[in-house]
Amino acid sequence: PEYLIVGLFSLRLARRLIEKLNAYPERSADLAWLDNFLSYYAPDDDLAELRSYAMDDFAKTYPVIIHHFIKQPKFPIAFMQMDPTPRGRETRRLTDREARDMVDFADAAAEWGSSMKLPGQERERMEALAARRKIA
Repeated sequence: PEYLIVGLFSLRLARRLIEKLNAYPERSADLAWLDNFLSYYAPDDDLAELRSYAMDDFAKTYPVIIHHFIKQPKFPIAFMQMDPTPRGRETRRLTDREARDMVDFADAAAEWGSSMKLPGQERERMEALAARRKIA
């Protein structure tokens, strides 16, 4: 492909998740790569369009990082603790921030080979919020 669109929110979530895990041999290198990659983007950038070397580097490295952290024993617990879905949620409407956090987490989870259920009554609004993601 000529370019690749990547979710910077997924990389930020991966970084937070890795920090919650016990040390593993590749952890420092994984965090360093994520920090370096994310350093080129503003914190409010949601997506990035990658070309040439950046696209190749991402396609080669990020799946390896995912493989490292999902095989860690504490991964399932850390993953569940990061899930922004309100526990014992009352029937109130989600704030835009809550809905956006849930969509971002669900998209990142899909990249990591997991899934999560999103509230069906919020589907259209969540799709609209995801469509407004900012591309760097």
